[in-house]
Amino acid sequence: MIRFGVSPAFVFSRHSTRFTVEDFCASLPAAKRLGFNSYQPEVYFADTLPDWVNGGAARLNQVGRDLGLRPSQFVAHFLMERLATPEGMATSGDLDLLKQAVGIARTFDGCRVLTVALGPLKLPAGFPIGASAYADLRRQLADKIRAYLQIVTAADLNLALEILPFSLVGNADGFLRLAHEIDSPRLGVNLDTGHAWAAREIMELLPSKLAGRVFGVHLKDNDSDRNQALTPGKGTIPWQPFLRSLLASGYDGSWDLEIACPASAVDAEYAAGRAFLQALKLD
Repeated sequence: MIRFGVSPAFVFSRHSTRFTVEDFCASLPAAKRLGFNSYQPEVYFADTLPDWVNGGAARLNQVGRDLGLRPSQFVAHFLMERLATPEGMATSGDLDLLKQAVGIARTFDGCRVLTVALGPLKLPAGFPIGASAYADLRRQLADKIRAYLQIVTAADLNLALEILPFSLVGNADGFLRLAHEIDSPRLGVNLDTGHAWAAREIMELLPSKLAGRVFGVHLKDNDSDRNQALTPGKGTIPWQPFLRSLLASGYDGSWDLEIACPASAVDAEYAAGRAFLQALKLD
């Protein structure tokens, strides 16, 4: 049976990306009322970490437990910039932050996936252009992911990368090259349909290409010309063949919607997105 969940966008669409733990706790009853079964706790900014470490994560976990909602993955959004600049990839100052994120993720009942995003690459002015510069960046990124994996897997968690368009990895093929270099079954992806469609992926084949590496999903729509987070059915993603492929690939995790919209429209858009996906004939 397919389980539907909500991504952190369910919360930050209501409260902005400066949401608090209390905002998250207050949002979960609405997710339950709308019929969702899962949620994704997230720390968006590093300066909010103390609230999560000092009891906030435990409070949110208890709220979810009382409502019967399961955490599908923990998203450490605040680490995105550390994987999007040459300086961030070359330094290890973020490893202590990652350890805090691991501690938070382990607070949530049954959560086994920690997700970090690979954002669009930002090169400083005057950065050398050439094959050696690219090779150096790829090596630094691989070394950083290996360091992340060592910390994450030591806590018995899996590491998922959410690949944004124009990141150094770029797309599914880039991820698979990286995964081959690192050679760990504990490294996978949070498959974000909006990012993938904006990166011009072949959606019908994407889950098969990534089979065994999909640790979670963000289901959202767009028209492929912009990296948007529209309600499924309001863009041009070929949902039926994509979801058939997702099921055939062996993915059995939660189908988590990620819709960015005005606060007043959150409940209606998430209900519509779930209804659209449920109405598709996938057999």
